[in-house]
Amino acid sequence: MHSRIFQVSIQPIEVDDYAVSSDFYDNSGDFADYIGDEQEGGDRKEDIGHLADMLKDLFTLDEDGETLTYKGETAMMAFKQTWADRLHEESAKVTAENILDWYSRYKVCATSKETHLHTDYRFKIENWNGDFADTPAELISYAADKMKEGDKLYIGAVIDYHC
Repeated sequence: MHSRIFQVSIQPIEVDDYAVSSDFYDNSGDFADYIGDEQEGGDRKEDIGHLADMLKDLFTLDEDGETLTYKGETAMMAFKQTWADRLHEESAKVTAENILDWYSRYKVCATSKETHLHTDYRFKIENWNGDFADTPAELISYAADKMKEGDKLYIGAVIDYHC
């Protein structure tokens, strides 16, 4: 399945500083079997639009179509509550009687702790964890720890990968 790695920063990212596929091969772990090129033009805008829609509870997409504005602590608390509620809902479906038969439910619970966004998107968060393609949970942690209402999240490279 194809997905995307989004390079993000709280500082604008110059095109010359965009991440490239080779940035991730040494640190990709097992999330990708192929990392492609940076998306351009309409594909890039479409991918950013999908990302903005997915994160609409935490961010708004600016008019430039490439920058997200953080909604702040109140939005983050509501987001985390929804995340916790979903985890509780999924975990309630796992019982001693069905844990072996319902392994997929168990797996949903295990991955839900990472993010309730249910996406394979990854994030290269500048000045956070080095040249890693982190899970959405890391982006949420970054926003909660480092951002204030109104702060901008700039999008640099949007890189295709296959998992």
